Amino acid sequence: MSEDQARALIATTPINFPVGAKRFDSTEGSELTRQWLKGLVNDSQTVTICWDQETGLTLPWIVFCDHWDDFCYPLSDDINLYLT
Repeated sequence: MSEDQARALIATTPINFPVGAKRFDSTEGSELTRQWLKGLVNDSQTVTICWDQETGLTLPWIVFCDHWDDFCYPLSDDINLYLT
């Protein structure tokens, strides 16, 4: 991610998960988690995933939903998601 892209991301208003969205325990299984994620946000939106100040990726929300367990690692909660 370039510095300009990072600055633009910071300047955007954060989008929170829909009002009324309930927490979900991802240990329930990858497919159940995938379905839960897909139910949260319109598929046309994108998400930027940041692991640290130098590592980030922007991709369609639906791709993140389908492959969430490739981006989120067990026993680690060190990513930030920005919906755009």
